Amino acid sequence: MSAEQRIKHLEMIQANIARMAQNSFVLKGWAVTLTAALLVLAAEPDKITGAASLYFLPAFVFWLLDAYYLCLERRFRGLYERARDARAPLFSMELCDEEGKLWSAAVSRPMLLYAVLLVPAIALVLETVSKE
Repeated sequence: MSAEQRIKHLEMIQANIARMAQNSFVLKGWAVTLTAALLVLAAEPDKITGAASLYFLPAFVFWLLDAYYLCLERRFRGLYERARDARAPLFSMELCDEEGKLWSAAVSRPMLLYAVLLVPAIALVLETVSKE
């Protein structure tokens, strides 16, 4: 096991970590764009009920996808830490479950954006219910 091979293995893992982070970034951009568009639709009084209820679905789906990518990123970071050890098998990409759990990723600080995106939808639904 040469140092050059170990470095290549670490670079491979780092490329996966970067890809997961990029996926998360793109999902956040799409979530903000789509929720802003749905808020514009919800601003019309006659369509408020449908738009407010529709608003929850994409925000929830983006939240789960983003949590999944964060979970994978954490698992790859754990693999990176293990691969730094000279005794670790070279070019192993086996992820273990201890580093990342979907639920812990879903309620972590980077996911606060989705809570902020859901607040207007909750306000719209409450406003609709109070008008009826």
